[in-house]
Amino acid sequence: MPPRANARKKTQPKADSTETPVEPPKITFSDSEITEIRRKLLDWYDLNHRVLPWRRNPHSKLAVTDPNLKCPPANLPMNEFMYYVWVCEVMSQQTQLPRVIEYFNRWTEKWPTVEALSKASLDEVNAMWAGLGYYRRARYLLEGAKYVMEHHDGAFPHTSKELQKIPGVGAYTGNAIASIACSEGVAVVDANVVRVIARLRRMAGDPRAAAKEHAALADMLLDPERPGCFNQAVMELGATVCTVHQAPDCAGCPINGQCQAYAAVEEHRLSGGDPSAAPSVTAYPEKVEKAKRSEQSVAVCVLEMHGPGDSKKPSRQYLLVQRPKEGLLAGLWEFPSVTVPAEASEKERRADVDSLLDTLLGAGRADLEVQERRHLGSIVHIFSHIRMTLHVERLLVKGEEVPALSSPGSGRQAPLKLQPSRHIARSENGASQKKEISEDVLQRLRVAEEEAAALRQELAKARAEALAKGDVGVVDQIEDAIRSNRIDSGDLKRLNPFAGSDKDNWLREADVSFLIGKGPGEAEGTDGVSESEGETVKRRVLIGAALTVVLGAFALVPTDSLRIMKPTKPLFLYLIPLIRIQELLTDVREVVADARWEELAPALQRIQGTPNNAEPNLRDAAYSIEDARTRERAEVLARDIIEYLDSIDYNKYFDAMGRPGSRGGSQEKQFSEFSIRAVDASQVKLKEFLALMPRDAVAAAREQAIVPM
Repeated sequence: MPPRANARKKTQPKADSTETPVEPPKITFSDSEITEIRRKLLDWYDLNHRVLPWRRNPHSKLAVTDPNLKCPPANLPMNEFMYYVWVCEVMSQQTQLPRVIEYFNRWTEKWPTVEALSKASLDEVNAMWAGLGYYRRARYLLEGAKYVMEHHDGAFPHTSKELQKIPGVGAYTGNAIASIACSEGVAVVDANVVRVIARLRRMAGDPRAAAKEHAALADMLLDPERPGCFNQAVMELGATVCTVHQAPDCAGCPINGQCQAYAAVEEHRLSGGDPSAAPSVTAYPEKVEKAKRSEQSVAVCVLEMHGPGDSKKPSRQYLLVQRPKEGLLAGLWEFPSVTVPAEASEKERRADVDSLLDTLLGAGRADLEVQERRHLGSIVHIFSHIRMTLHVERLLVKGEEVPALSSPGSGRQAPLKLQPSRHIARSENGASQKKEISEDVLQRLRVAEEEAAALRQELAKARAEALAKGDVGVVDQIEDAIRSNRIDSGDLKRLNPFAGSDKDNWLREADVSFLIGKGPGEAEGTDGVSESEGETVKRRVLIGAALTVVLGAFALVPTDSLRIMKPTKPLFLYLIPLIRIQELLTDVREVVADARWEELAPALQRIQGTPNNAEPNLRDAAYSIEDARTRERAEVLARDIIEYLDSIDYNKYFDAMGRPGSRGGSQEKQFSEFSIRAVDASQVKLKEFLALMPRDAVAAAREQAIVPM
């Protein structure tokens, strides 16, 4: 994707603002309130805090029995603990906690220390980050690790002021690391903290205008004996009790006695006030309207080059271009793309693409013979600030040699793609490299190919036996299985006895039209039916009788005996899109919770349609299981998941039931909650479904799955 047409002002190398003096707040807490808030909040935190892989609380009173819930060991060196806190704080920005935990565990397993991370390449870091979005955060972690190694010999500084000199570390991140890991008395202020403080003091108005006041109040409340735990306690309260996307649990809040917003609600209730005019805790802080996304149209060219090929050079290659080092998706690789006017025609978009390819390929483009060029379709991708429409075309070219690549004025070479994009890395000297696939995955692929070959032999044998017996219906079914082109996602070929080439069709199109429409003479009775029409009727009646016999015969065949239709691809290929769907459902939940309805349909399309095709992959994965009882359970879960996915868009769901939904008014909250429950149910059922799958297949799928941006 090209850079934004109207780019924002260049961002300085800080993820958040630097430390500024905090002025005394106009709104304040009394000494007794501060004492009570500190005591009650820390007592609540010690009993209720979540167990997280980067969090340790020496005062914890939790009795953890789940072996899957782990926190850093008590003997973890200080520097490694600071590294943990740093990584989690960067990951947690703009990302939900369940996803952070998954990525954090993978990240620290690969790079357990700041020294290990500093030796990674940007491509390795981006590949590990894939699916979290906001890739600039990943680059800051890598740059920060290199900075710590170069300027501090691998040891993190222990004060927020010094920590903020690390690239990407600002006041919030620096205060979080220093207070949590080093017990420095500095307060953190994030959205959760702002929400808690705004409700405690009933602070109306735009919270952005009161940023300094929020910071001063957070400093005032901070417990000097346990600053790290107190900071985490306030954030934990905002995330789990004093919430924004669902009704806050005011009755269960440990500091509701000091909350002015809650006091106003209770006073109105006890005085018998009109419920319709009751004040609300959720009125604080004031909801800030998000800036409208800019619209952008982009022409994308998937340029596929075919050459002679040899043992060292593949015959099929794809052109990739690296994005600029700053801006949207900085430093990532993409197919050649160019921004075009929204109203541009296909011809105009192709002209812009041709101009770009001339720049990238130079004179060498003239040696390439165009074999095919066609429009593949248009898709919409939503960024936080951009609604981007991508018009994608495939350009297949042939040449004896791959042309030399040029990129005038940029000082870099655009690499040709030698493998699928997720297997391309870039070395320190800028040369293209192939990212090695693990031997374990290669072995699984070899085994899968052997199984596929054996299955093809079984199909050929079964076909020969069916032909010998004259079982025409079984032969057709086997041939359909042989012709089947099912893959893990996209381009699923649907086969049926009425489709295909003319020579494959055993019913003519006219015959099908007759069977689903009116017969001859139906409108005016049977008078006047010609001899040819009579013969047509007889032929179609015989066809109908034959269909009945064939289908009836298949109904008598036990299900297990039809295993010839078992999916022919390795199981893990069907699981790859299901792993992606797990990630995408988290995004869908955020979309629903934020009432961003215009984004819901495209998000669901990526799950239910191309490229992840939930329904066919769920069914094929379920039927790939050998054990009959487990397979039956998987099929039930697959049906449940499909139904829940269909229920997520509440307007579509209730319209289908004859109960039109509303995207406004008093019912919106009720319908939104319905959609969120459908998302949650889908996630739970999908987790159960994957738990039934062989662990090695799931592991292989997770290794290969990448959620595309």
